[in-house]
Amino acid sequence: MSRNEIANMSVEERIRLMEELWASFEQNGEEYPAPEWHEKVLREREDADESRFLPFEEVRRRLQEDNVKEALDEIKYRQFAQRNAALGEMNEKNDTLSDGFE
Repeated sequence: MSRNEIANMSVEERIRLMEELWASFEQNGEEYPAPEWHEKVLREREDADESRFLPFEEVRRRLQEDNVKEALDEIKYRQFAQRNAALGEMNEKNDTLSDGFE
């Protein structure tokens, strides 16, 4: 396919073509090394603002911590809701029982 043919395609057709091209890289299962300029750009960005970049292991650790905290919060909330529901039922039973003594 020539550049001219691609230029004459609609935007949607070009996006679809691009997606198919990317999918073909994955389908082959081959490793494609990143171009050298990728490394250069990443290093420049790191040097410009180191605080924006974290090592992958640090990101993973933080995500795992957050997930654990969220899970614990969810468990605490459910336990709280269950206790409140049980107390509500007990209060209803007590009210019903006390109605008979009036």
